[in-house]
Amino acid sequence: MSVVYNIPANHVTVYREKRIVLRIRNSVELQQCLPAIDQHNLAYVQWFIPGSSEDNAALQQIEAPLDLVLSNPGVDFPCLYDYAALADERPLRVSIPVVPGFGKAVKLAVSLNCAVKLEVAQPDPALIAELAEIVRFYLHQATVTQTIEFFHSLLGSFFRQEPITLWEIQEENPVYARYVTEQGEETISPRFSGANPEFFEERFQEELIAGQAECCQCDFLAQCQGYFKWPDRNYRCDGVKTIFQMLRDAALELKNDLVTHDAGLEP
Repeated sequence: MSVVYNIPANHVTVYREKRIVLRIRNSVELQQCLPAIDQHNLAYVQWFIPGSSEDNAALQQIEAPLDLVLSNPGVDFPCLYDYAALADERPLRVSIPVVPGFGKAVKLAVSLNCAVKLEVAQPDPALIAELAEIVRFYLHQATVTQTIEFFHSLLGSFFRQEPITLWEIQEENPVYARYVTEQGEETISPRFSGANPEFFEERFQEELIAGQAECCQCDFLAQCQGYFKWPDRNYRCDGVKTIFQMLRDAALELKNDLVTHDAGLEP
């Protein structure tokens, strides 16, 4: 699999021959870089909201899937209504940082038929509680028909017993993904500013284990691989583990239900 570069609009020409994710903040940026875009190499467009109706109209010039980046979800989540119609035209995802009040944005995005990607770092106990609420919403709300990542892929991994890491789910595995800053620096993602992406994940995990970190005894090391130990390696993952456990328990329950169904028995 080739590397996908998440680039700002001012670097379109430099990465024209590469597979890219294009970050666009307004219609002016889009108009300036549009002639240089090779849409064949365009994986998707990251569009930062809130925006204006003019910005929304400008998106009609690009046919690629859209990732709407909602930087301040607790305040700006009603702006999602302005983009709801686009979900009928192309794949539409909303990237939502895990900050206070993010759950309202998740529920609205899903109700508007948008997939969701949670941007999570090192959540405090209050955010863990909100994450747990959204896990229950994802697992048990019958009207949820779209994926919520990272929950969806981890649930599938536990159910099928197939390996996948949070680095891959969150598009932060430097083997496959690179983030290019406005200054042209290649790193892993915005939360890894200044980090050299070459073999970062592998070296980082080795250092954690060598340092006798919490990761050594963790049941979820295969899926996490130290993801939540950045930037503070002393961050305690007790809350995060409860989220992983909820997803693993749900996968086991689903598997048992399927076995019961296949056996022709009542659950």
